[in-house]
Amino acid sequence: MLTESDIFHADVANLSMIRAKDAGGSVWVFPQSADTYHPSDRCGEPYGVPFIARDSWGRRLFLFAHVDSHFPVYFFVFGDSFQDAFEWFAEDQEEYLRIPDEWLSDYNPDEITYSPNGVPIDTDNVVAVEVEPIEFTAEDGE
Repeated sequence: MLTESDIFHADVANLSMIRAKDAGGSVWVFPQSADTYHPSDRCGEPYGVPFIARDSWGRRLFLFAHVDSHFPVYFFVFGDSFQDAFEWFAEDQEEYLRIPDEWLSDYNPDEITYSPNGVPIDTDNVVAVEVEPIEFTAEDGE
């Protein structure tokens, strides 16, 4: 099992593989490959995670998704807390989550979430869970 120190000292920018499990015991793997599946495929595990927020860092690992279709895209994000990881995710995916100016009038101004850069973003369909890192490998083989 990985220690908090192992996770904290990992160079996220150089990670080439991450295996983690969620509270239900499902295994999630970055990068997505022919040996992984999408949860919506109902083919079994491990589930593939195609993206990692490369600028994130912290002692904990979270799995984020913007569930706006039948096949949402998943992201691994590091952070010291959920709030920390959420901010990394919001910044990393700012363009994808951005509320177009012409749609802003459809939103209650008191309920709009803003990215760390002050951009209005739609987080209604963002889901996240903390996952337990099982194994990771850096590009240099560590």
